[in-house]
Amino acid sequence: MASIFTFKSTPETKESAKHIWEAQYYPDLTLPPAKVKDIPGSIESRRPLNRLYGKKENEYNRAKSVAACGKWYGKGYSSQNGGQECDEYPFASTYEGSWTADQNPKAGSHFSVRTIPSADNRKGGSDLEEFYRDNRILDHDAFYVKVVKEDGTDMALPAPPVPSRKNHEPMGDLNGDGNADLIAIDSDGTGKLRFYAGRGDGSLADPKQIGNGGWAHAAITHGGDFNGDGNQDVVARVGSELRLYPGNGDGTVGAPQVFKGNGAGWDPSITKIITVDDATGDDYPDVIAISNNKLWLYPGDPDNKPGLKSPIQIGGAGWDKFDLIALDDVDGDGYSDLGARNRNDGMSYFYPGPLNHDLSQRTPMIREQSGDRATTRLYDGVNLPFITSAHDSDGNGRMDMWGIGMMGRGKLNFIMDDPKVDKNPQGDFPWISRSKEVGNGFNGILAIG
Repeated sequence: MASIFTFKSTPETKESAKHIWEAQYYPDLTLPPAKVKDIPGSIESRRPLNRLYGKKENEYNRAKSVAACGKWYGKGYSSQNGGQECDEYPFASTYEGSWTADQNPKAGSHFSVRTIPSADNRKGGSDLEEFYRDNRILDHDAFYVKVVKEDGTDMALPAPPVPSRKNHEPMGDLNGDGNADLIAIDSDGTGKLRFYAGRGDGSLADPKQIGNGGWAHAAITHGGDFNGDGNQDVVARVGSELRLYPGNGDGTVGAPQVFKGNGAGWDPSITKIITVDDATGDDYPDVIAISNNKLWLYPGDPDNKPGLKSPIQIGGAGWDKFDLIALDDVDGDGYSDLGARNRNDGMSYFYPGPLNHDLSQRTPMIREQSGDRATTRLYDGVNLPFITSAHDSDGNGRMDMWGIGMMGRGKLNFIMDDPKVDKNPQGDFPWISRSKEVGNGFNGILAIG
């Protein structure tokens, strides 16, 4: 018979208690968002939590939850309102935690995160540890969580407000569902822009056309809110202009606008551009491009939206052979980072932010593992002609990539930093990556971003 952890809402734990109660009874109104969300642990659910005693798995749960807080509450949440911490339910010390439950394919969207005052979060954790100790709750032991008022009577709260997604969409999420998406130019006619919604596990939904003909010779990327409306945008070099196609928040885009400041006069031969969330520390997205065999940063201009400041050369000769991979803040220093793949030999490199200076320092980024075979490089540009960032497409708190054209077969490959294989924290390099096929029918693709 499962034990019951009776969690009292006191002045010291009122936010922890409120979070647990709302996650149990209003899961669809918690973050991360999901179309159908089902969170275990309440007595009414008849699905208890199970104690997890493994330190590594506990750390994986915690890392994924903290990454989710960073996505949905902003990377600076810890300094807000006198000190905040990321609270998760189910607890990181259970097999139903954010990461461990994902290893069960039937788990679905099953957890909630919220930023709460640090003291409240720590007192709640202390109460949980006391329950484990006093009741001798061991590994795999089942228990329910019942939230009560300070006087011991049943907790009853009104439904929480629908969480706002404005300014909370993760990088690369064009339709606001919390998952990174992909865009691509199809060779149909003069080139059409297509949108592939991410499913949260590295795979993509069927494409939807979001741009008519005329895209065949464009360079595309997406990610970042350049016009300040709360939605992620598409950025494209079309002819000699760098254009913003403002996202509508549903995977479609609005009418194009030429970037102010430095959106005109672009070399039509430029094919490699990316956007990053914040390369300079001003909390505004930026553009990085390869032009004339050199690497350039175009800092976004938050005072002239959508605008770009004067370009800064951040890489000398030799960049034409590289593909750019937009990374989030991998090393946790508050700046976006950069990845690059050498098309000639498949070697990949990590460049830490800030990215507004000469990027002479680099670290090997990937050590791929496929079965028993390990290599220090990705496939080269012949066997994998297209590669782009998938951000954290599977929600494990680590960066991923999508590649198309593996061995010329038109397959979509999901290249992940998998904590099952890579036991190091995500900021340690090289990553041990693993790839799997998650789609086909991509033979006619001209570009991805």
